[in-house]
Amino acid sequence: MALALVIASLTVPLAKDARRERAYTVRLHFAEPDRLPPGKRVFDVAVQGRTVLKDFDISKEAGGPGRALVKEVRGVKVRKELTVTLRPAAACPDAVPVLCGVEIVAEE
Repeated sequence: MALALVIASLTVPLAKDARRERAYTVRLHFAEPDRLPPGKRVFDVAVQGRTVLKDFDISKEAGGPGRALVKEVRGVKVRKELTVTLRPAAACPDAVPVLCGVEIVAEE
């Protein structure tokens, strides 16, 4: 049985006592778990407060529901914690954003 959690924000500690920012590549993993067609789950994704995916539609981007998709954001500056924020798009206010996984790789 799979466990689904509804989250609006995810914060990942990366360095407890960092004195300077580091650049990271962040890979966001998605899949439409409820087999919703394009247009039914549209949301925005921000990384470190900057919107990186606007009006993101997993089913549309992946070519249909049930398909995995990875979006990569390079050069994300982080000092201590990385924050990913998910919020329904204005056009789809009742949508529940979905995030299947986050991969964080230091660039330096």
